[in-house]
Amino acid sequence: MGQGGLAALLAQAGLPRGVLTVLDEDAGPAAVAAGFDHIVLTGSASTGARVLAAAGLTPCTLELSGVDAAFVLPGADLDLV
Repeated sequence: MGQGGLAALLAQAGLPRGVLTVLDEDAGPAAVAAGFDHIVLTGSASTGARVLAAAGLTPCTLELSGVDAAFVLPGADLDLV
């Protein structure tokens, strides 16, 4: 799935416009300053550290392993995943 792929799938599923904002890696700290209710980041450990340090009390979900994130649906072949 390419850049924006998840956003496109969520839009197809009915996610209202404006609920999700996809930013590049350099925009992470600026997202905090914009006053989001929750920040979800998949990226590098260094970007995650900068975002988390700037987030203050803003809740964050960070995936910083350097490995592509995946959604695993019920019934998926776990050996294949």
